[in-house]
Amino acid sequence: MPLFSAIVALTVAIAEDPWVTTSSPADQGGHWRTISIPDGGGIAEYLIIPAEHSILLTRVTPF
Repeated sequence: MPLFSAIVALTVAIAEDPWVTTSSPADQGGHWRTISIPDGGGIAEYLIIPAEHSILLTRVTPF
């Protein structure tokens, strides 16, 4: 899968369930999460904002 498509699919998965089982807590703590981009494409970081029922994708680092 091309990297752009993998990032889009990951973004959709996070929007559907921000507590994706493959994600882990980020160093910032709280509702910050990190997740690997499939097929070794890199990592992404995002913030879950429960009060607004939203997700903020803050960083995508392709490898």
